[in-house]
Amino acid sequence: MPETINNMRSRLTKRYILYFLIHFSFSYGQNVVQNVDWYINEENEMIIAYTLNPKMTDDVYKISVSITSDGGKTWFSPKSIEGDLGKQKGYGNKQITWDIFSDVDELEGDVNIKVEAVVYLPPTLIGLGISTGLPGIFNYNMILGYNKINIEYSSDLFLTNECRQLSIGYGYRDRISYNIIIGAIKFIGEETYPTLYALNNNVYEYWGLSIKKDIQIPYNKRKIPISMEMGLINGDEEFYEWIWQGYIQISKVIKIRF
Repeated sequence: MPETINNMRSRLTKRYILYFLIHFSFSYGQNVVQNVDWYINEENEMIIAYTLNPKMTDDVYKISVSITSDGGKTWFSPKSIEGDLGKQKGYGNKQITWDIFSDVDELEGDVNIKVEAVVYLPPTLIGLGISTGLPGIFNYNMILGYNKINIEYSSDLFLTNECRQLSIGYGYRDRISYNIIIGAIKFIGEETYPTLYALNNNVYEYWGLSIKKDIQIPYNKRKIPISMEMGLINGDEEFYEWIWQGYIQISKVIKIRF
């Protein structure tokens, strides 16, 4: 049986959405710490140099150093250390100094250095913003989060239709999160939606999965942070016959962490 136009469109939509979801996720994995190098000076101090390349301009990272002398079989964290470690912010070249023989009697073998950056965020998040996309054309968004768990509620800003959506996500909402969404759209107006009223079903209930990521848009020599969400939804059989649909939501949210 020939493939229908609707099925073909749905298949292509899912393919492109899945591609962007995968790209969305893995593009976030760029290295924050780059160009790690080291040498030992005349005072028997190890000078460790690295470049910090934050994913977001305002990101704060906890920098730590690990050292191995057996080719990576075992690692230890030096204690007699100072410089650009702990909480660090901003792009640039950094330097750490380790007083070797205050911690160990000797250092020989296959020595290697690991500099790690872990994003630092206060645990509690609240946010309020506006968005376009699902569930309505223009929405308001409210966010509550603690550590990597976040809950977001959104609804139609102008109440053209009764649109409500709840999202439960895992991941830092300031950066990237993986979400389960449920929602409902009630289409109001028998003259506008006569077919739905004739079917006695003017409420579209849906669920799905999404990835939400904060990005920065260059504008007039500045970078404007926005959130972009991409996902796949399914729902009421009478609306889409159980066919998965792709969607995009773009939002601007004011977030406070404490």
